[in-house]
Amino acid sequence: MLLTWDGKRKPDWSDYDNPRPAVLRETFGGGGEGDCDLRGGLLFEGDNLAVMARLLADGYAGKVQLAYLDPPFGSGANYVRKIRLRGDQVGRAERDLAKFENGFVNQLQYTDQWSESSYLQFMYERLWMVKELLADNGSLYLHLDSNEVHAIKLICDEIFGRECFQRQIIWRIGWISGYKSAARNWIRNHDTILFYCKDPGKMI
Repeated sequence: MLLTWDGKRKPDWSDYDNPRPAVLRETFGGGGEGDCDLRGGLLFEGDNLAVMARLLADGYAGKVQLAYLDPPFGSGANYVRKIRLRGDQVGRAERDLAKFENGFVNQLQYTDQWSESSYLQFMYERLWMVKELLADNGSLYLHLDSNEVHAIKLICDEIFGRECFQRQIIWRIGWISGYKSAARNWIRNHDTILFYCKDPGKMI
């Protein structure tokens, strides 16, 4: 069973030669830039697509034993944090009461709003790259919630093969009590982690 959407296409590695450069910020534990000795570590800053493209270009294809992905969930929400203001900042914020409350202002951290097709293509490209990076005995743990896990599992089945699906892990993220227990619907209190391997016969 294949999932389709407008604009679906497999990644063309030439598209990622240098779209948004991945910057190597730190090496530690023995690894170095361009060094495929994975006993060390590399810390990159950049779009994850650009980072994975650089890792592939630097010779890491088939060398990664574990990939953990915590991508956007396709929730349709904007995520903000409250910033406490002081001094002149307070006066300026008070002029915009829609954003100011009790000395705090909301600062946008990231947006998780997509069209359905753009979200699926975003995930499709990255999951193909993860497969290229994984060693034959490597594993993928993919953290999602109820918004898109059903669709992303079909994509993973296409890319890795249904035989490589190992487990659907339920991660409890909250407890139901008080007002929530009286709500007129089921309460979301878990996320899902999809566990895939590269080759079931070689999985550690």
